[in-house]
Amino acid sequence: MRLKRILERVRGADVPFLFLIYGNVARADAQALVLGATDTLPAGAAIKSLRSRIIRMQREAVTKGTAAKLAIEARQYLIQTFGSRRAVMPDVAMTGTELIVRAIRESGIQDWVLAVQRFGDATHQRCLLVAGLAAAFARSLVQ
Repeated sequence: MRLKRILERVRGADVPFLFLIYGNVARADAQALVLGATDTLPAGAAIKSLRSRIIRMQREAVTKGTAAKLAIEARQYLIQTFGSRRAVMPDVAMTGTELIVRAIRESGIQDWVLAVQRFGDATHQRCLLVAGLAAAFARSLVQ
């Protein structure tokens, strides 16, 4: 547990953690899980495998960060739009729609859902989840 606390202090929340496994795979997998590893790789793996795994983890971290930023931006837009108590005009609705469509296009529906689920307000979650699912569905129809 000391190692886990040290890793939590050193790593940022969105920094991936690749755990290299040597020896007893089942035990090492359990240790990786306890320490919060993002992924595991046998220590004897070729350098090419290690490099490609690290590149994939970096891309995933960037994508998740993008989804979180865009979800926060969409939530703020939702609060401003409906908090103003003014009529929602088509151009205002279109701006919000474009924001969510961009988020789905750049990060995908899975990362969008994970990012939105971090919000504490259930109403905002539902609004953004429904909008995101509708955008992802529409995108799948045109592809």
